[in-house]
Parts: sequence; structure tokens; C-alpha cells
Amino acid sequence: MNYPDRTREIIERIRELSKPMEPQPTGTSAKLSKPDGIKAVLFDVYGTLLISGSGDLSIARQTNTGTAIRDAFQTIGQTIDTDIGSSALSELFFTTIEKSRSHLSANGIDYPDIDIRNIWLQIWEKLYSDGIVSVEPQIEAIPLLSNEYECRVNPTWPMPHVMDILEVMRESGLVTGIVSNAQFFTPLLFEAHLHSSLSDLGFDKRICFFSYEQKVAKPSPMFFEKCMNTLYQLYSIRPEEALYVGNDMLNDIWPSQKLGFRTCLFAGDKRSLRWREENPFMKDVESDLIATDLIQLKEALQI
Repeated sequence: MNYPDRTREIIERIRELSKPMEPQPTGTSAKLSKPDGIKAVLFDVYGTLLISGSGDLSIARQTNTGTAIRDAFQTIGQTIDTDIGSSALSELFFTTIEKSRSHLSANGIDYPDIDIRNIWLQIWEKLYSDGIVSVEPQIEAIPLLSNEYECRVNPTWPMPHVMDILEVMRESGLVTGIVSNAQFFTPLLFEAHLHSSLSDLGFDKRICFFSYEQKVAKPSPMFFEKCMNTLYQLYSIRPEEALYVGNDMLNDIWPSQKLGFRTCLFAGDKRSLRWREENPFMKDVESDLIATDLIQLKEALQI
């Protein structure tokens, strides 16, 4: 499905709906050994470069999902019949996601991801067919609807010193990229919050991998393998010459380390820090570095 480009409207709505947030202390101490030979730094987005109000993308169940769905439809001029309750709306949302992911899993993808716009189209079709909304789905409104919901359940704000460290990396000549569970609106968060595109911030867009585009999500090593291969093809950079920075031991550290990347656990916000100690994959997994503030990467990388 080709959806219309509503970039400017979405960026403005992100700005209107966003409020400043501060990271919550984690009580974790930094570990800033100096890895040699690093030529590239790759980042996660939610909980690493950006504060995430829910700690991650809003695929996890939220207590305010039903209300957010109703409000999102209202914002684009569609009223949901009050006969359907918030819990039923929430159930419809997550059931639709689970069915779409199950279909991808059946095709051999270990950790499948979906394009959330397709989910919203299916939800709108279902609500219309059941007489819950009176207007049939409008393709041009789907991107706006998706963003309206996301801004309500997972507000974002720049992590402290994100602009500073990206400027330092850009000036140092380090290759910078992104490997993140994400949706179509994720790159627009940088333009909304930092008033800069990914390219302007120094990211090589050829090394920016977003799960909704790849149809595979973290913690699949397959996701990181795509980035690994591209790094080598473009720059002859091997995994041990790249540092991956993320806030989740399972989603970020385990799969990237498995492929030979150097790793940095970002422990800068209690909302999103995930140690995953109960997970069997975490046995003997230890991040090379731990940073509690992004600017600490300047010291760790000696740049």
C-alpha cells in the first residue's frame, strides 16, 4: 500500500503534542573502557537517542490504548460510536497487530515487524464495516491517524546531549547509523524535536535500518546482519570496528554482540533501561561499555 506523504503535517503535530521530559535516574554506574579501532557508531532510537515516555514503541499493551484510539480518530474528524468501549478498541488494535505478525512468522521471519499504517487501515475498515464509524477508510488520513495515536501513548523528547554527541561524531569523521525498531514516523521525530534531518545530523541514511521497512525487528540477529553487510560493502568496516549503542540487553546488546559488534548499554533513563536478567539469552552476555549520558561516548571513543 502506498500512503500519501504527510511529512510537514506530522512534524507539526509531533511538536504540538510533545512536552519536555527529563530522563529518570537509573542508579547505574558508567563503564567507559576505551575500545580501539572504532570506525562506526550505530544507535537505537527509543530510549537511547530519544526519551520514550512508555519506554519503547507503543506495540506493548497500554492502559490508555482505547482512549487514545478514540481521540486519534476524533482529531482527524471521525467519531467512534460510544457503544464500543475502550477495552474493545484496545483488543481490536492488538489483535490486528498479532494477526499480521503471525502471518509474517509463518513465512519464516523470527521476529517480524509490521507497518503500523497497514494496521490502522485494517482497524478503520473493521470499524466501518461494523457501523462503529460512519465514514469509510480514507487512505490520505492513515499516516495522520497513526501519528496521532503514537504521540498520545508514547510521547518522545530528545535525550540530553544528543545534539552534542552527534556533532562531535560528525566532526570526527565516524560513520554513524541507526538500527532500531521503528515506524514510518520515527525519522520525523528528529526533524520535529531537533529541527534537523537524519542526514543533517550526520547519519548515513544507507546505514539507517528501521524494522517496519525490513519487516524484521530486534532482537533478530538477521536485522543486525543487514547492517553488518552494508557497513562492509560501503566502508569495508568489520563488526568489531563498529560500536552499537542501545538501552536493552536483549534487543540491543545480545544480537549485535552475537555478530561481533562492540556494544554499549545506554543506561540513561529508568523508563527504558532493560537488563533482561530473567532471559536465558542473557547468560554470559556483558556489554563492553555502559554509558549513563550520551556525551560520555566522547570520552569512551576519545573523540
